[in-house]
Amino acid sequence: MKISIIIPTFNRPQSIKRCVESITNNNFKDYEVIVVSDGENLDNDKIIYNWKKDKRIKYIRTRHRGPGSARNEGIKIARGEIVVFLDDDCVVSNNWIKNIYEEHQKNPRIDAIMGKIRQMNPGVISNQLYEFEPENYFMWRNNQKISPIKVNNVSYKYRVIRVLKKFVPELKTAEDVEWNSRFVKKNMHAIYSKNIEITHEYRTTLKEFIQQTFGFGRGRFFIFAKREDYPEDRRNLLIYTLRLLITPIISPLARLMYAIKNNKRRKMLYFILGLLYQISYWTGFLLEMCKYLFKKYEGIE
Repeated sequence: MKISIIIPTFNRPQSIKRCVESITNNNFKDYEVIVVSDGENLDNDKIIYNWKKDKRIKYIRTRHRGPGSARNEGIKIARGEIVVFLDDDCVVSNNWIKNIYEEHQKNPRIDAIMGKIRQMNPGVISNQLYEFEPENYFMWRNNQKISPIKVNNVSYKYRVIRVLKKFVPELKTAEDVEWNSRFVKKNMHAIYSKNIEITHEYRTTLKEFIQQTFGFGRGRFFIFAKREDYPEDRRNLLIYTLRLLITPIISPLARLMYAIKNNKRRKMLYFILGLLYQISYWTGFLLEMCKYLFKKYEGIE
């Protein structure tokens, strides 16, 4: 088996249907798709039942514990030389699998390859999540791309799985950031290929936007509090927290300048949504910090 594609899904039957159909439209044959339903969902079961004759598609149902835990279940049965993580709200290009395999063949010493992510549903809100991510979701060191920050559309040689083993199951968000922090810690390296292309559906409503950024903040503190091997040592937590004093203003202003420079419509919305992003992110971060400190004070941890 050359490639294992692991897709966690939760209560989005139409999204997973669209995602898997785009994969099976690829001409490359030697692959498996491992769909992990993160919680019981009869609609998901009905969708997957339609593919039961396709031996390349495997389906696992688990208790609802988050995407990291769902990916761990997929890792347990993956048989591919290359393991790819994909979100369920994505559509892959026609030669996606073939291009993943060929890029890894051309780069045998590289540990992971990040592909191109296009936006499926451009809009003012979704742009705030898409346009302002670090370039292609990459982590940088000494002006070199060394690791993707997220795992969506990232393919890893199986030797990486042997070393990193699994995602932290307690993390409901930012589990991919933590995973790739250990990737960096082990001196592994990634590259980017524009040939490995997917289209991703981003959040479009204000409620979804706030919920997601709030989760980002909670997950980031959890990493600081729980993970000894996070690249930014716990002693840097104070420095990170002090950013709260400046980023809620600096970041929205930067987004406004971006909108002006690129002649975007509704320029002030970039500032307002940037401000909401910062408020919801830091609210999540500080809430998780207070919960952690309270448990410490009460002797729970």
